[in-house]
Amino acid sequence: VYGGPVEPGEIFDPEMVTDLDGLVFFGDSFGGTLAGFDTRNDWRLVRVDDHTLKVDPEESRTVGEFLVRWIAERE
Repeated sequence: VYGGPVEPGEIFDPEMVTDLDGLVFFGDSFGGTLAGFDTRNDWRLVRVDDHTLKVDPEESRTVGEFLVRWIAERE
């Protein structure tokens, strides 16, 4: 989990991530997946693959629920 919200252009080349406009990241898995919010869709939780930049909506409804699932997947 990052110390604060991170815009896509702070992680990736800003010219390469125009499809990620409106996303704000709050953490990553250190293994290729970023976690964040899609501000264009009611701040929905999303995961983004850092190689393909594919945005996947997250099933979790809260950050707490998301973090519990994310940690459980890595145990």
